[in-house]
Amino acid sequence: MLESLSLPFYLLFTLLALTCAFFLGQAIYPRLSWVLTKWQYRNPDMVEPSTVVFQLRRVKAVVLFTVFLTALVLLFNARETLGA
Repeated sequence: MLESLSLPFYLLFTLLALTCAFFLGQAIYPRLSWVLTKWQYRNPDMVEPSTVVFQLRRVKAVVLFTVFLTALVLLFNARETLGA
């Protein structure tokens, strides 16, 4: 049974690490999502979000980064209990 938990543990660990990296990138550069999606608009300069929106995205990214990093650390510390 211990071997059967190994793959899901490492998949979840990798998923949490990638999610942390994504939110860290959003916290450092909140315009990233706009840069990647502005091609969808006919006139991107007319619909660009304001600086307040980008600051709120940064705050949201920092909060979510903290939540997912906490989950990652808790999962890492619980690996002996899970047997992974």
